[in-house]
Amino acid sequence: LLANKNNLHIFTMIKTQYYIAYFFLFMSSFATAQSNMNLVSAAAAALGGNSTTLSSEQSILGNPALFAKDNHKTIFSLGAQNRFQLSELNLFHAGALIKKKNSALGIALQYNGVPDFQRYSVGLMYGRRLFSKLDIATRLHFSQLDLNTYGKKGIVDADLGLYSALNKQFSFGFWVKNLLHSKISTVENTETALHLGFCYAPSEKVRFCAETEKYISQNIRFKGGIEYNVAKNFTIRAGAQSSPIMPSFGLGYKTKNIKIDIASSIHQNLGLVNAVNVGYAL
Repeated sequence: LLANKNNLHIFTMIKTQYYIAYFFLFMSSFATAQSNMNLVSAAAAALGGNSTTLSSEQSILGNPALFAKDNHKTIFSLGAQNRFQLSELNLFHAGALIKKKNSALGIALQYNGVPDFQRYSVGLMYGRRLFSKLDIATRLHFSQLDLNTYGKKGIVDADLGLYSALNKQFSFGFWVKNLLHSKISTVENTETALHLGFCYAPSEKVRFCAETEKYISQNIRFKGGIEYNVAKNFTIRAGAQSSPIMPSFGLGYKTKNIKIDIASSIHQNLGLVNAVNVGYAL
């Protein structure tokens, strides 16, 4: 009986330590420790994590002003990401974007966690064309951290973005993540980040994208990638990002309405980050 009590006590201690460790892992997703691992679409991940000038689909997760990037009126997107081959670090996202004349509405849903520690996020986006070549949008998002017996924590923040296509070859964008710098706890706030990027397409087959990312408390990060349309429906991508250096690559396949992207990037110490996206556009 005494041995059983000791085993139960040891098991409870291990379980509690696991919960505490996972709690801090989740908290880090809001704070600086996870800021090097932003959630982006698989196509963006393959191009070094570019989130500022890539596609309308990326307005669900990245620059909200990208709604005007292409001519599709309605876009649905489903995606998943796994970090470092750990089942506890699976992330899932879904979203929809509806465009009408010179404005757009969007919704983004995100989830990650295990039964005792879960994080949910809902984002609502509104965008509008200001001038013939300038678009602006904002995204308000609410995140809830569910720590089971430890309680729940809700966080509200916002993103703001600009996008401009100067011509068929060159476009640029700028967006701010977590503009409100909302309070997580008495000692932590969401990390505000600035993104500035551009894309250059010298031909219909090739596109270069580059971006700088600056979190307030960290050094500037650089991201870059190249996209090459091997065939009408098939695309290959490669890129990299700094701090830490993470090379990336991916493949894309699309038809008139369906788009499928996969990507992998490699962290020099922690291993692979894999992503997949499926989109449907009308």
